[in-house]
Amino acid sequence: MFNNLIKKEIQLNLKNLRFQIAFVMVIFVFITGSVFNLKETRQKQELYYKYQTQWLDGMRKLAENNASNLAIQSSNFLMSPRNNSFISDCKERFIPNLFHYSAFNVYWFENRQTINNPLLSRFEEINWSFIAVIVISLMALLLTFDAISGERESHTLALCFANRITRSQVLLSKWFSVILLLVGTMLTGVIISLIIQIIGKTIVFDTAVIADSLLFLIFSVLLISLMSCLGLFCSEVGSTSNVSLLYALGLWLLFSLVIPNMSVLWADKLFTVDHADNIEKQKSLKREQIDKSYPPGKWSSSGNPFMPEHKIRAEMQMDFMLSDKQIDDTYYQSLFNQYENSRNLTAVSPLSLFDYGMEAITGGGYLRFQQNWNALHGYQQQFYDFFRNFDAKDQDSPHWHNPYEGYSTTRKPVKFEEVPLYTEVIPGLIDRVAILAKYGGLFVIYIFFLFLTTYIRFIKSDVR
Repeated sequence: MFNNLIKKEIQLNLKNLRFQIAFVMVIFVFITGSVFNLKETRQKQELYYKYQTQWLDGMRKLAENNASNLAIQSSNFLMSPRNNSFISDCKERFIPNLFHYSAFNVYWFENRQTINNPLLSRFEEINWSFIAVIVISLMALLLTFDAISGERESHTLALCFANRITRSQVLLSKWFSVILLLVGTMLTGVIISLIIQIIGKTIVFDTAVIADSLLFLIFSVLLISLMSCLGLFCSEVGSTSNVSLLYALGLWLLFSLVIPNMSVLWADKLFTVDHADNIEKQKSLKREQIDKSYPPGKWSSSGNPFMPEHKIRAEMQMDFMLSDKQIDDTYYQSLFNQYENSRNLTAVSPLSLFDYGMEAITGGGYLRFQQNWNALHGYQQQFYDFFRNFDAKDQDSPHWHNPYEGYSTTRKPVKFEEVPLYTEVIPGLIDRVAILAKYGGLFVIYIFFLFLTTYIRFIKSDVR
């Protein structure tokens, strides 16, 4: 009997004009989004390879000049475009992707636009995640908002219970039928999108793509289950189908627009950080104190690398750098904490939670930024150790390390092939699955309590 109920619900939804229009729209968006993604991906890759070539040429010239210039030069590392960005862009157009570093320190980060017109970054990119969060979630509500209240109005629900059918079977059949239809819709769109990407030669269909696609589909099932259950809850709570629709649309707007966009307000009020101007003032004051602590002649320089003042100058400059680093690291950590705390608050929205899960699936977004920011600090120490060992072999160098000037360290060139270069860290699959399991667990908890609430109300409700 339960299987027959599911088949009946699926047949009714297939005949429903809402589903037919939504299905066509989803497939259309999948196709157009995938086609446009081909051009954008090629453009990003071309710009990145051009930048990477120029960066390597610049580093090679510095190495051929002398090792000190290479060590003190503030270099820029730009993260590459992700091959799986067609699944989700992870809001990376708003997240820093360029790091400034030298052999002595990792200085700061910034967001470097990799598209021709940076003004276009305010618009959403059409990818699988966008379709799931905006289109599929709304479809789930539109297919379920009148599943109970509509039949209650038409008195078909009372007739249904005249047969040997339990309320649990009715509620579950309505829920499962919508889940099956929307998962089938998503699967169709995903397959079409993958075919377009493969034909366009923007991806290689390997195990990584298969794993990411499967994880996306699994996580999408959780989102569809939750939003469908939310629609049933609105349908049960609403006295009429019109009221249920208002509830459903109100909650969708709350989850998709209000909660995510209020994160900045919450962060400013609840997790305040010091202003950047104040940070600069702190660094300036600290530098003044350090400057006054050193004897006269500390700014003297000459062509003689063994000039005694060069040692004082190098020690003072090193103190400047360490002081700036301590202040900056504290400030950056406060920024990270503010961002992470605001994310935790917005996780009450299942749509925001889905976006965070996409970072784990694709290895992008804030997860990617954090891993590379931390890894770059480890590389910086490796780079400094290389320079220190190279300088130690030069008998013509006094070995007084200055993070900003090359007066008192080696002037000899170094083979570029021997210089350690930073390689971008890609979050591993196991680590990403572990993070995804946390978000998936929250989804399961949401679904459990929402369905339990809906079920209890439905059991006790009057269907007449």
